[in-house]
Amino acid sequence: MSYQEQSDLYRDPAGRARYEMCVREQAFIFSADGRTDIAALGMGVVAGDPVDIEAVIAAICTGPNSAELGEDAPLLAAVQSVWPTVAAARYPVEEEPA
Repeated sequence: MSYQEQSDLYRDPAGRARYEMCVREQAFIFSADGRTDIAALGMGVVAGDPVDIEAVIAAICTGPNSAELGEDAPLLAAVQSVWPTVAAARYPVEEEPA
C-alpha cells in the first residue's frame, strides 16, 4: 500500500469514525490489562485523550492490515495488533534498577 493510500485511509471521515469506535471499544478491554503500558493507553482512550486515539488510528492505517480496514474483523485485528506498540511508545514502562 502506498503512502498516498495510507493517507487516504487516515483522512477518510467515514473510515475514521469506524476506526475510532473500534479503538474506543478495545480501550475498555485493555484498560483492565495487567500490563502497565497497555492499561495506560486503554485508560487514556477511555478518558478521551485525542493523542492516544490518533496514535492508534495512525498505526492501523500504516500497519500490515491497512488494506483490509473496510471490514470489521480485520479492523479489530489491526487495532489489537498495534495496541502494544502504541502503548509502549506512549507510556514507556520504567524498568527498576537491579
